[in-house]
Amino acid sequence: MKITTVKDIVNNVYSVNISTADFSQADTKAMEDFGEPTIDAGGDFGGTVDLATQIKKVLTESPFVQGFDTRDDVTPGDAEANAEAWALTIVTRLQAVMDTLRANTDEYSGESVITY
Repeated sequence: MKITTVKDIVNNVYSVNISTADFSQADTKAMEDFGEPTIDAGGDFGGTVDLATQIKKVLTESPFVQGFDTRDDVTPGDAEANAEAWALTIVTRLQAVMDTLRANTDEYSGESVITY
């Protein structure tokens, strides 16, 4: 899986766009077997604000986009710091759910033959 982060500043808003792509066949198969993982693209991310919960699927609901407006800063630099913290948190959450998905093993599937 590839995680791409694009950052931009437009009209005093620090925006972050994080997308997922290029899932391996093993990842795709694991999602078919065990379900597509989700992350919370909101909540507490270590910034100066908490965002509303935003449960998103890692494949079908990508990209994950968030903006932080400098006009909402309590102290100068909050928007940039929040954008950086949010980006790091989302990437970390994506990596964690994919690690969990990849750790799943299919103990059920297969063929059993009994010769009698």
